[in-house]
Amino acid sequence: MTNRTLLLTAFAAATMIASSCSMLGGKNKAGGSLPNDGQLHGVSPDAKWTPTRPFGMVYVPPGTFHMGPSDEDVNYSFTARNKSVSISGFWMDATEVTNNEYRQFTNWVRDSIAAKLMGFIKTGPDGNEYVDWTKAKNIKWGDKSTIEKIDAMIVTPDNRIFGKKELDAKKIVFHSEVFDYKAAAQNREAERNAFLAKSLKDVEGLSVAVLNKLSGAGITTLRDLKSNSMKKIDDIPGIGDVYMKEIKDFKNKHSL
Repeated sequence: MTNRTLLLTAFAAATMIASSCSMLGGKNKAGGSLPNDGQLHGVSPDAKWTPTRPFGMVYVPPGTFHMGPSDEDVNYSFTARNKSVSISGFWMDATEVTNNEYRQFTNWVRDSIAAKLMGFIKTGPDGNEYVDWTKAKNIKWGDKSTIEKIDAMIVTPDNRIFGKKELDAKKIVFHSEVFDYKAAAQNREAERNAFLAKSLKDVEGLSVAVLNKLSGAGITTLRDLKSNSMKKIDDIPGIGDVYMKEIKDFKNKHSL
């Protein structure tokens, strides 16, 4: 009985020593060993993170090519030397965009804007409003009642040809939101919305007339408005004191 007790005690001691050696100087999960010097050492992650591939795009790896005259162009090679040019890797579309595909996109933007004007909206599980495409796909564009409901998309009377009510291409604007992480990292004191490339028409506070004036000058997002000073905006044709006050109040409200 005594011998058995001693054997179990020896086995337990050996197990504890092996465990302590493994914790202090043994192998880690990555296969390397940590030095037993009493210091705290970082452990590498289990797997290397790789970015996901954007839908419908392919990655073009970086490379180097020679720019300039070839060996056959003897005369020109004396005045312009051949040089090596390196290009970083980038993503590009896997296929070209056809006219029909672009038409499908513009029609989708047109239908989504019209659906909102006609009230074809439903609330999603997250509380946000989304287009009810079941109703939107049945929009009758030639119907008079439809034209009346989407009047905000129609060209103004002074821009109509023979009084015909047509869609205004400038009002069919695709909505997108992009956050500029690089600019935000360089200016952490600014408000978050200063780096959000959100359409101005989706932010309350500016009238349609002011939005049209800014859009004509290429200012369509919050970031665009922040990067343009009031002095530069004042040079936009047709901007009066009333519009300038509205823009100034808007910029102050949103810390732009």
